[in-house]
Amino acid sequence: MTKHQLKELIDNHAIIFYTSPSPALTAASFVPGKFLYLSEVTWADETGLFDKYCESLLNADPASAKLYRYPLCTVYPDMHEFFTRTLNIMRSPGISELMRLLVHICSTYTVPKALQDVLTIFTLIGRRLLAGREVDGALRGELEWVKKEKVIPGKNGFWLSLECCPMIADDRNLEKMFPDDADVFFVDCGDKLGVGNTRRTTGQKGL
Repeated sequence: MTKHQLKELIDNHAIIFYTSPSPALTAASFVPGKFLYLSEVTWADETGLFDKYCESLLNADPASAKLYRYPLCTVYPDMHEFFTRTLNIMRSPGISELMRLLVHICSTYTVPKALQDVLTIFTLIGRRLLAGREVDGALRGELEWVKKEKVIPGKNGFWLSLECCPMIADDRNLEKMFPDDADVFFVDCGDKLGVGNTRRTTGQKGL
């Protein structure tokens, strides 16, 4: 097989066998599993969030379902170099995948249920942007896209977009200066920044 034929095989066919690890399996066992494309796998999900929302992603629309990639590190723990260098598979979901997971979570779950995971995603994206090199055109376009989505947790219990001009109150007393029905929105930072929830109201309009 020539290098060209091998590349064509790898790029265009499902050749990676994936099965859920099981301690009960023996050399003579029948191993259930399936063959996957390169675009369906990653070496590891270092965040743990894609695995956590696996069922939600796979049962959503086709674009969201493609966000989930099966981690190979649990099936082939000794083949890191082969998969990441020879086959050049994704080592771990990157900024683009995290942003799309963020949008999926915010369109599927309520603020109270997903708050901590959303804050974690924001933290991961921020750290990777600060640690990485200059943002390229494609990533800049995705950042502009996510800015328009309702992915900011509001203390009113709704997801907010930047168009709402949400604010982070560094003093809880500041929030008390505004009536509940005012068009002033505060970001729910959970326990971060020392500005956790001080109120939960019902009957407010959604955004």
